[in-house]
Amino acid sequence: VKEKIIESIDLQMAMGFDTEKVFTLGKGLNLRYLRQLNDVHQWFGEIVPLPHPRWIMQYRRKQKESILNKMVLALTG
Repeated sequence: VKEKIIESIDLQMAMGFDTEKVFTLGKGLNLRYLRQLNDVHQWFGEIVPLPHPRWIMQYRRKQKESILNKMVLALTG
C-alpha cells in the first residue's frame, strides 16, 4: 500500500498544487503515517490535522458545532 500512496501523492504533486500546507483527517495513525512519508519525501511544508468526522460524531457529538467552526477556521485561515 505504501508504494501506491507515494505514487498517488506524487501524481497529485505533479498537478502543481500549493504544497505549503496540507490537511489530514485524523490525529492518530493517519497523521503519523503522513508525517513519516513527508519526512522522507518533503512534499508539504506543514501538515495540519483535523478531527476525523467519525470521531466527532461518535465521541464529541455535543461539541460538533464548536469543532466544525474550528475546522472551518483552520481551512480558511
